Amino acid sequence: MKFISGLEKINYVATTAPTGDGFKNWILQIGGNFLIAGVAIFLLVNFARQSIGRIIGVVVLGGFCAWFLNSPDSFLGVLRGIAELFGQ
Repeated sequence: MKFISGLEKINYVATTAPTGDGFKNWILQIGGNFLIAGVAIFLLVNFARQSIGRIIGVVVLGGFCAWFLNSPDSFLGVLRGIAELFGQ
C-alpha cells in the first residue's frame, strides 16, 4: 500500500471536487426552455389579437434570448462593449 502525504491528499481533493458546471448548464437549459415557451405563447396570443407591433417586439426579444442562451460569452462581450462606450 502506498503512503500518501497530507499535501497529496489535499491536491487530490481539490482536483476532483465538483465544479457545478453540469448543474449550471442544466439550470440554463431548463430556464431557457421555459423562457422560449413563454415567448412563443406570448407571440401566439398577440398574433391572435393581430397586434403587429408587439409581434415584432417579441420576435426581437426572442432573438436576444436565443443569442444569450446559445452564446452567453459573445452576448456579455457585446454588453461590456456597449457599457464601455457609454461609460466614457
